[in-house]
Amino acid sequence: MPLCIHPVWPQSNPATTGGLIAEALAPFESDFAEIRLDGKRQYLHRSGRVTVDKPEQYGAPICIAVKNGAYGAINRKGDVIADFDYDRIYYEYEDTEKTETQREYLYFLAVVQRAGKYGAVDTLGHVVAQPIYEELQPINGLVIAAQKSGKWGLLSLKDGRMVLPFEYDGLKEHYGLNGCIEVTVGKAIGLRSADGQRELIPPAYQSLRVLPLSTGAIITAKQDTRTRLLGTLGQIITEVDYDDLQAEGERIRVEKDGKRGWLTAQGTVMIPPAYDESSEWRAGRCVVSQGNMKGVINADGKIVLPCQYGEIRLVDPNGSVSADPVFIRTENAGKWGLFDINGQPILPMDYDDIRPAQAGTVGYIWAATDGKYGIFDSNGKELLPFGYPLPTDGYRPSVQGISPASIVALPDGDRIGLYDLEQRQWILPPEYEQIEWQLGAFIKATNRKGANEGYEVPISAYFTSDGTELIAPTEYLFADAVDTDRYVVKTLVQGYWKTELFDRSGKPLYTNKDWEFDAFRFNKLLVPDSVSIGQRRGHFQNGWLKISAEDNLFVDRSGREHRFDSLDYVGDFYNGRAIATKQVNQVDHIGMIDSAGNILLPLVYTDIDKLYDSDLLLVSKAGKAGLVDSNGKVIVEAQYDRIDRTARKDLFEVQRDGKKGIVDDKGRTILPLEYEEIQFHDTFFVVTAQGKKGFLTPDGQVLAPPQYEEVRLNNSYSGYFPALVQRGDHWTYIDPTDTGQSFHIIGKTKLGY
Repeated sequence: MPLCIHPVWPQSNPATTGGLIAEALAPFESDFAEIRLDGKRQYLHRSGRVTVDKPEQYGAPICIAVKNGAYGAINRKGDVIADFDYDRIYYEYEDTEKTETQREYLYFLAVVQRAGKYGAVDTLGHVVAQPIYEELQPINGLVIAAQKSGKWGLLSLKDGRMVLPFEYDGLKEHYGLNGCIEVTVGKAIGLRSADGQRELIPPAYQSLRVLPLSTGAIITAKQDTRTRLLGTLGQIITEVDYDDLQAEGERIRVEKDGKRGWLTAQGTVMIPPAYDESSEWRAGRCVVSQGNMKGVINADGKIVLPCQYGEIRLVDPNGSVSADPVFIRTENAGKWGLFDINGQPILPMDYDDIRPAQAGTVGYIWAATDGKYGIFDSNGKELLPFGYPLPTDGYRPSVQGISPASIVALPDGDRIGLYDLEQRQWILPPEYEQIEWQLGAFIKATNRKGANEGYEVPISAYFTSDGTELIAPTEYLFADAVDTDRYVVKTLVQGYWKTELFDRSGKPLYTNKDWEFDAFRFNKLLVPDSVSIGQRRGHFQNGWLKISAEDNLFVDRSGREHRFDSLDYVGDFYNGRAIATKQVNQVDHIGMIDSAGNILLPLVYTDIDKLYDSDLLLVSKAGKAGLVDSNGKVIVEAQYDRIDRTARKDLFEVQRDGKKGIVDDKGRTILPLEYEEIQFHDTFFVVTAQGKKGFLTPDGQVLAPPQYEEVRLNNSYSGYFPALVQRGDHWTYIDPTDTGQSFHIIGKTKLGY
């Protein structure tokens, strides 16, 4: 089979066109595009160099297609690497099994068949095997097995030379040993190196099986009634007599007469076969069973717990089965107990359920029986006396907000309290139906009472995080933390809301009858989306709390009022900055100040808004748009009619007087204002200028100048290019990311949508 790398064109007036003239062209679908040529349906390879009657397999380094009733193969460059004169062609390959964009091929072959004989060609068109063999099977990236006259030999995958003579009854990859080759002579098997050059194990065994120990692989080899342990270079380690051997970490699990035990990697007996079942080893412990009862052994085979339990679980400090257990949960007849990892008892087998858990770095144990529970420390010492009833619905209590790490919510029936594991005492007794943490510093605890009208009235008390009562139980209490040591209370007085500010001790600092505080009313214009979404923030920022009774009124931490001179409105502060406005001729002029009142962004804008999924702000001045950052730095002067984000967060489309361009998040001009339309597609722009379309890179380099009346991109999954384009009265294909040159084919019209 000669080396064949060339384009294959049908005869169609190339003298006058320098290529093909087709009636119609369609966009590419993966590696081929349908075309109409001389009244027939043909398919053009994406290289633009080959047409075929029918694509058979594609989307890989080699395309298989049919032409004039025969099979051929084409590589990605468009080289015909196997002429169209075969009965059949198929792929053989091995890859790294990563994602499509990261995939690497160890080898990729086109296996060709003619008159019942097989050969192979690689992606460059190199002949690996002439079509003279009865069977072909690649083994790894180095060699390929071939059969001739009923016997198997090895050929080099690089140049086709013979590596092993044709004298074997079988050759195949031995999975598990880095592509090593299993050889068969008669019924005996052996092992050779991955390149076939070295004999590792002579063909003298009935079976060879790899045990992938964590300390390195070894091989079990059966010869008649004997089983040997071999190193990967074939050296004999020892001979053993077991029914089955399995790798288990650094150990070998063995079975004899239905019983399990363990060996070292050197074949030394660690634990004789004495157990019916076993679990995975975790932290040097294994759950084993004898009959229907389970126990625990350690790596030395010593009994940690005898086989006298119905169920055993090795769990971590959170009570989950994991690779790092510290507790052993045991069960018998529906009752659970708890031991440490060494088998020392922590809690007796007296409970319906036992759950180790953690609150921050503090571990504790929750145990329940007969509908009641108690709390113990990690050593089994009682923290909360046993006897508290569980919730009637069976669910553990939950609270709103995030609590300090060592504090947990615990039930007393359907009521909730807060318990401090470090202090080992109740912060709030379990007397409440609902608990809300505010900024981790204050607690609002609520009960509800029925009313004659048929609805419930919430009665709430307010506490510091250590349980000090600040407000006695009050109907419809509106209390909200504004900082970790400040809170506000809103009270309805004679039809008006009165809001008052307090410090952590409950001392009143400030009051204003016109201040209607709202915990959720916070100007988040300067807060990044990643911070603001789903998070409640303290309203005291940089020493100022905004008082909504006026547009420009704040109190400091001692409760003194403050207004920013010469400003009409100042929003909430965040990270030392706030939006501010000043009226000029009854028009708000907007800018940005810091907490000392210094102007960060001049008050010259008529509007400031957020750009979705961007940390930049969109500003308007005199009807023109610009960009500023949250520090008040002007990124793009307000000079455009419109600014929009592109699919890339760092690029923005700008528009003025009907023309469009691109700027980046540093304010640099990427594309000048010269285009009627701009479309961004992952790694390039399609731009329109004076009604013609072209292609540019994201940094503004010209791939193809605007010269096309229409552009039809392919599906992005198989690559946008080659793209179908119209220039003048004809259509063709271009790949501007490659050469920018048109294919040597034109069409009078287009196919498809």
